[in-house]
Amino acid sequence: MAPPDAQLITAEARVGTAAALEEARRLAAALTSFGIGENGVVALLMWNDLPFFTLAEACRLVGAYLVPLNWHLAPRELRDILDDCDARLLVGHAPLLHAANFADDEKRRVVARDAPAGVQAAYPQARGFDASRWPASWHRWEALLATHAPWDGEPPVTERGGVFYTSGTTGKPKGVVRDPLPAATWAELH
Repeated sequence: MAPPDAQLITAEARVGTAAALEEARRLAAALTSFGIGENGVVALLMWNDLPFFTLAEACRLVGAYLVPLNWHLAPRELRDILDDCDARLLVGHAPLLHAANFADDEKRRVVARDAPAGVQAAYPQARGFDASRWPASWHRWEALLATHAPWDGEPPVTERGGVFYTSGTTGKPKGVVRDPLPAATWAELH
């Protein structure tokens, strides 16, 4: 069991476990507002950033699968994976979403987050993205957190893991469903 003041450390800040769990519960509420629940699929296209952890916890809370996408993939490869796993929500850093020309539509909602300074320092591709280039259809990460109260439902009895895509021997990525790790959950850290 972690000490009560356990923190996640990013380039910008130190985030306590309680604050990270609060963000995860708000994200869980946002997921349900998009119709994502048990057995739903959420894809993530981000560089290394705190939302990777909070979104994974939000997916766990509502019983959804998380599909991390490799940001090195070409837009066509990303679309193939999104179609294959039937992701109904795509969350990502704005520069990556823009470069792949993702738009929110009836099949898939898009949630974008600014690339924070630490991410921009680590990944040159994240620098200089003009927020005026954001499509109006994108939902903003910060707005979702601000407009949703923390989710207070009960997680499903059977936890979902993630779906990870291999490069595939046929040239098309193959999804591999992974069970959640038996390690301590965030709730146990809290």
